[in-house]
Amino acid sequence: MKIGILSGAVKNSGDFLIVKRSERLLKHCFNNAELVRFCRLFPLDEQIAVLNDCDFLVLAGGPAYLQNTYPDNIPFVKDLSKIRVPVYTLGLGWFGKNVLNNTLYESYKFNESTYVFWKWINEYYPLSCRDYYSVKNLKAQSFDNVVMTGCPAWYNIEYLKSVSENRQEKNKTIEKICISDPAYKINFNRGEKVYDTFRRMFPEAKIYFIFHRGIESTEYVSSEKMEATKKYAEMLKVKGAIIKDISCSEQGFEIYDDCDLHLGFRVHAHIYNISRGNCSILIEEDARGTGVNDCLGLPGIRPYDTNNTSDGNVLIDNPKFVEEVKCTIERILSTDKIEIKQAVERIKTYFEVMCNYVKGFNV
Repeated sequence: MKIGILSGAVKNSGDFLIVKRSERLLKHCFNNAELVRFCRLFPLDEQIAVLNDCDFLVLAGGPAYLQNTYPDNIPFVKDLSKIRVPVYTLGLGWFGKNVLNNTLYESYKFNESTYVFWKWINEYYPLSCRDYYSVKNLKAQSFDNVVMTGCPAWYNIEYLKSVSENRQEKNKTIEKICISDPAYKINFNRGEKVYDTFRRMFPEAKIYFIFHRGIESTEYVSSEKMEATKKYAEMLKVKGAIIKDISCSEQGFEIYDDCDLHLGFRVHAHIYNISRGNCSILIEEDARGTGVNDCLGLPGIRPYDTNNTSDGNVLIDNPKFVEEVKCTIERILSTDKIEIKQAVERIKTYFEVMCNYVKGFNV
């Protein structure tokens, strides 16, 4: 069996983690499969023969249920009828600013070409969603044949096979703290506040500030944005943070392996730590973070307050942000990690759903 992986990974380490764990999941379900990667961010018309040589194609994770998915963000091929093999989805999600009803059910709509694209894929098999908010949004747009499988990055299969007790013990000394970087420049000041809070609470700990999309400019990230990120990293280094750039592969996630506590903005830093039983708290920059915490029953921190606006489009600063950071840290550390353990148990349950879904491919 040959499976084509339609990957969205070019820069962000989280996208590489999705692809790596998607491949491990597919190998788990189809032992002898040959896996071939294709970059879904570029047109694949010249590779139609190679695509059709696969038994099926898989869109592997990420925020692919965009309002303008096809052809703007996933150009795929111009003529969909030329694809002769099934195309399946694997833990895709929407990209809402927030989870207010107006956003979920009214303002977040596919454009015409995107609607046709997902209906084409959905004709013979359910669409896979990484969270229940994605399910709700699809159903609001007349996609009823959907299933919540979780994100493929949730599934650290070797850990799930061996897990009995989590690594960290109650009241263990916090020696290594990891902060994952904000995705949005508007939250740079909040990232600095998180660092300052940790430095006061744990003065002896080593504090790592980890950049998932890197610090240097590349062809995939604007030089203006990366220049601001580079200055931000330099400022944090002066404060005493240990700066790590883990962009362009999934290997950099190993920095979190012996992490005593992660608190940050990157959804996949949160997922990676939870999938290893590490303490992790996510600052929910948008609906992606809210979605994963909702599924796994975990507390989150919102950097701004959308409840004071009619449609959630105006970002109002959360005046109690630092207080929420401190209280959530204390909550996680004072309860013998009960919420982390329960999240791992949820992942184990969802893993069965995901495997059953994947084993239905190509039937």
